[in-house]
Amino acid sequence: MRAVVVNCTLKSAPEPSNTETPADVVAGEPRARGVGITTYRVVDENILPGVQTDMGQGDGWPRIHRSLLDAEIPIVATPTWVGHPSSPAQRVIERMDAILDSEQGRDWSHKTARAMASNLYAVAEALAAQPVPAPPE
Repeated sequence: MRAVVVNCTLKSAPEPSNTETPADVVAGEPRARGVGITTYRVVDENILPGVQTDMGQGDGWPRIHRSLLDAEIPIVATPTWVGHPSSPAQRVIERMDAILDSEQGRDWSHKTARAMASNLYAVAEALAAQPVPAPPE
């Protein structure tokens, strides 16, 4: 299995990022189970504006796009500013639109949505049966 973390922090590497810390925590569980993790820091990639898979020479998105299609676990980590995702996250959302434009993309998004819905139900059912106490302070 593979997971892709798309870190939408506003800070370039190697500057510490408050978004990276929770993304690492989220990725830690699949990593502990043997899942390969690939991480991209969006601001360090040259992701051109647009809604196509490849916007031309110098576009860094096609590599990330391929990784997302090959991954079973996509993770988009973003800071929020007054309730909105960061501008790099908005760019990622716009570029992911190309995934939905092809028949393969719709199949991928439907498969992912069905898996997510099934997982949400399974987790809700498990939590109803055995609630998890709040972490100690």
